Amino acid sequence: MTAARWLSLAVATSLLLAASARAGTEPGSPLLDTSICGSANVDGTLAPVSVFAASPHCVPLCKKTVSECKALVRRIVGCYSSLFQIAASFQSRHCAEAFSTPAQVKSCKTIVSNDLRDLESGYAGTRASEFTDCETWGSGCATACAP
Repeated sequence: MTAARWLSLAVATSLLLAASARAGTEPGSPLLDTSICGSANVDGTLAPVSVFAASPHCVPLCKKTVSECKALVRRIVGCYSSLFQIAASFQSRHCAEAFSTPAQVKSCKTIVSNDLRDLESGYAGTRASEFTDCETWGSGCATACAP
């Protein structure tokens, strides 16, 4: 995944953390550091595609690596999803404490909900893109296998 894509997702992640602030309240989530989930750019950490070229089990090893790459991407993206669901839950509760009228509370909760939906959509795109990168690595690996 390109650095620009990760930068855009980093900016997007700040949306949810700032949702309550835009609604006129303080951030309600105790989870402020999303870096604990890591980078979903798993394929960028893989060995060169020729790593298994001399092995008689080259193709199965390439396929297994793709499977493991995707599993790691799923876990990392799932971590982000969990963090933002937790943040949204806390911020939604904070809306009820920060505003006195039902209309203000509803508006605040709508902002939080919309930001969460946007983030989830962004991370779904990241997952799909990273899966493609894992598969691309796998294709190169299989091509590098000795005939």
